[in-house]
Amino acid sequence: MKNYIIFGPPGSGKGTLATQISELHNIKHISTGDLLRERSTQKDELGLMISGLIDNGRYVSDDTIKRVLEEEIKKHGNFILDGFPRTTTQIHMLNSLFENLPEENKPIAIILQAQMNTVLERIRSRSKIENRADDSDQILKTRMTEYLKKTQPVINHYLKFSTSIGLDGNKTKEEVFNDFQIKSDE
Repeated sequence: MKNYIIFGPPGSGKGTLATQISELHNIKHISTGDLLRERSTQKDELGLMISGLIDNGRYVSDDTIKRVLEEEIKKHGNFILDGFPRTTTQIHMLNSLFENLPEENKPIAIILQAQMNTVLERIRSRSKIENRADDSDQILKTRMTEYLKKTQPVINHYLKFSTSIGLDGNKTKEEVFNDFQIKSDE
């Protein structure tokens, strides 16, 4: 059974594709964004801190994410990881979680590339549908700046490996999923 890590800018279709892959392979879709949003609803110190960061488009600290993520990974055998790693430091944290896995079980990177206008349009649309607070221009700008600064170097790292799967996130969700199925079987 394979494990996956999915990358792409906010609004590129990561969550949609991760759900499709989860259903196809009967594996757990672990979204760090969902985990953190769920944790941010708890009114203790950690929940309030996470809530404040998320509401302003900022990233949660590596140690906090690792703690939340490690608990979730232990609950499930195989998974598709969505939203981690987002920084080069997190690559090493993630590698430490999987260092004892056989090579065939180490996660394969899925990289969605999408144009800025596509992702901004999708985020605004999703925000209206889901009544989320991430549709203001300032928050969108902060999210994209954070992504380009912190996550693009992570993607560049994973693009070096032959096991990574690159996909065009500008396509429809059906086309992207079809492309994934073709490329993952190669």
